[in-house]
Amino acid sequence: DEVAAKELADLPRSHVQYFSKLMGAEGSGNEYKMAGYWAFMLSRTLLVRELLIRGVQVFLFDLDQAWLRDPWEYMQHRVPPYGWDMIATRGWTKSGSGGEIQGNFLLLRPTRNTRALWNDISARFLAA
Repeated sequence: DEVAAKELADLPRSHVQYFSKLMGAEGSGNEYKMAGYWAFMLSRTLLVRELLIRGVQVFLFDLDQAWLRDPWEYMQHRVPPYGWDMIATRGWTKSGSGGEIQGNFLLLRPTRNTRALWNDISARFLAA
């Protein structure tokens, strides 16, 4: 809400974008897997694509995650400074197979490989 946005904006090295017209999902047609949810996810996917095109490294995580410490401090000691394109969490299907990439935690470098992958993801999402 607006109060939380103002409080978060006071944190060092942070930028907060408050969307006053984006209401909660409950009862608004934006529940998980409903049309509003997929429209939001498409918008998010296209925004990430534009940021990558412009050379911006993207750290994307679900809004219902809580960080008890600064994740950058943790990652600085565990993520090599080069030699990678994307760091993500991996999930499993209900059948226990696969190992698909999850969207709840993504660190994306704006490399050629990442941009190509994200362009493909965006195109497939737009076509669905």
